[in-house]
Amino acid sequence: MRDLNELRAEIDRLDREIVPLLCARMSASAEVAEYKRVNNLPVLDKARETALLEKIGIEAEEKYAAYVLAIYETILAESRKYQSEILESK
Repeated sequence: MRDLNELRAEIDRLDREIVPLLCARMSASAEVAEYKRVNNLPVLDKARETALLEKIGIEAEEKYAAYVLAIYETILAESRKYQSEILESK
């Protein structure tokens, strides 16, 4: 078994990879919000979210699937919130 400090260093390294990806995802979400504004579309696309969560559930390792899905549900909720804020500010 690895040392606790070594394990935490691995988590820190992974976080340094995840954070920029989450920021890039939010940037893309802002572009989606603009598209939705121009095309008068609602923020929530339930069919899209359902399909995405199904795909994520399949791609995640089975032992982590419930946790990964919970994280993605939060990501989607924050993305909708951000899109709503963008649309309300226009």
